[in-house]
Amino acid sequence: MRDIASSKGFASVFSARHNVFGDTAVKVIRTKQASQYSYIPTMAQNWKHEEQILRKIKHPSIIRFFGSDARLYSIYMEHLPFPDLNAWRNRPHDHYFTGTSDDAERILHDMASALEYLHEQKIQHNDIKPGNILYDRDRGAVLIDFGLASSYGAQLCTGGTPWYVPREYVQDLERGPKSDVFALGVTLLYLLKKTPLPDVTQRGWVICKVHRESSEAMVMQAWLSKVEVIQNELKRNGIEALVSDMLNPLHHERKSAKEVVEAMSQENEQDLHSLVPHK
Repeated sequence: MRDIASSKGFASVFSARHNVFGDTAVKVIRTKQASQYSYIPTMAQNWKHEEQILRKIKHPSIIRFFGSDARLYSIYMEHLPFPDLNAWRNRPHDHYFTGTSDDAERILHDMASALEYLHEQKIQHNDIKPGNILYDRDRGAVLIDFGLASSYGAQLCTGGTPWYVPREYVQDLERGPKSDVFALGVTLLYLLKKTPLPDVTQRGWVICKVHRESSEAMVMQAWLSKVEVIQNELKRNGIEALVSDMLNPLHHERKSAKEVVEAMSQENEQDLHSLVPHK
């Protein structure tokens, strides 16, 4: 067994050889205060929440669930030896994406399809970002980490990664399925090399504090304003136009995941039609 992901505050991920599943990624749920018995119910609740969501979803661009063990608060998933999109950057220099425009288009297609499926199941991911997307040019993009996922109508999610949270959260205390689309849009700004990876180049803030601390809200507003400047500079055709629609600050006018998938399908059909020789 070996560590294959940086241990976060609430989980560690390892690769292991399982006697039934073979090569496996093992996620062990924990808390920062795991040594205190009073936090065991929290660990159990977090494990059950993620396990139940993973158990009922199946999509080629979502990490595959194998099983779980309540005794260890562990979840067994397919092991994919691919880097996440954080690793696809020019470091330690400017932290821009090192892939191609074809990579960006493939990732957008796969993740929009995954989000369309999740939203049809009434599930929000709530933490779409480069670090939660594994990518291989043969397999494509695969969405991971459902620790913050929630069902429609559940309590407002106040966690996640700050640079991918949309304006409606700070303005309207709202975070619906189109918030996932916005987060994917910010991810595409990185993939299209319109911005370096914000996680390592931009000042952060605490998401849950933006409604009670003006200093946190100001940092968030400054970042969202920067995103809107980049959005307005995108081309009005092709993938950039689609990404612009995904970043619309008015969430009721923002494209849904389903609409993104449909737009990409129409674009591909037009490209194919242009290749057909006319008689």
